[in-house]
Amino acid sequence: MNAIKRIEALSENDRQTLKENLEKEKNNKL
Repeated sequence: MNAIKRIEALSENDRQTLKENLEKEKNNKL
């Protein structure tokens, strides 16, 4: 159970990181 929760937390962090990277790329292109 704990392992699954840890994986879910990781994937949530990954999603946030991906979003931030996309925002940075968009800003760099402007």
